[in-house]
Amino acid sequence: QTQSFAGAGSVVNKSQQIIFATTEHAQRTLTAISAAHAAVERRRGERIPDWAHRDVLYMLIDQSQRAYGLLHEPLSAVQREDLYATFLDLGRGLNIPDLPENFARWQQDRERHLERDLAYSTFTERLYQQYRLHLGAWRYRLLLEVQALLVPPRVRHLLRLKPGSLAGASVDLYAFVGSLGIHPLVRRALVPRPYWSDIGRLEHGTGIAH
Repeated sequence: QTQSFAGAGSVVNKSQQIIFATTEHAQRTLTAISAAHAAVERRRGERIPDWAHRDVLYMLIDQSQRAYGLLHEPLSAVQREDLYATFLDLGRGLNIPDLPENFARWQQDRERHLERDLAYSTFTERLYQQYRLHLGAWRYRLLLEVQALLVPPRVRHLLRLKPGSLAGASVDLYAFVGSLGIHPLVRRALVPRPYWSDIGRLEHGTGIAH
């Protein structure tokens, strides 16, 4: 369970390296991701299904636009297309099949997925138990409230999430401190100490070890 935080950070960080990198660097990152996936498949003795890769990609697309809208303003139509084009290149680089050609078609497919494929299960319950264990009480509460602001309505309903005053105030504060250049200090307050080195790698673009 301890590795779950580093693993999630690794996915986001690798995506960041691809999106903001040169073509050559992006390709090296894609190769590293594919190699990591292959290693997992060898350990498990089975192939990671395409739908699992697609789920993560769709989540990153959705969370990227929602987070930007929360901290700044909703993306314009052109910005949404640019965002999707970037992630489409990422998905194709990872050989994920049957990805929609544009943002509008992705949005339709995303809605079908949310209604058809999501469920609250015992695994969901265990995951949130681990969140609480590793984050502690106040960070866990903040996590739930921030998720309530970011996730689609369908997910919010399944997880029984409710936006609260703590998250709203925290988001406003986080947006404000960006102008002061103290984001690293805030991130270290929000993240448990064992993961500070991972946060440091994210901030300096050096990646997170698997």
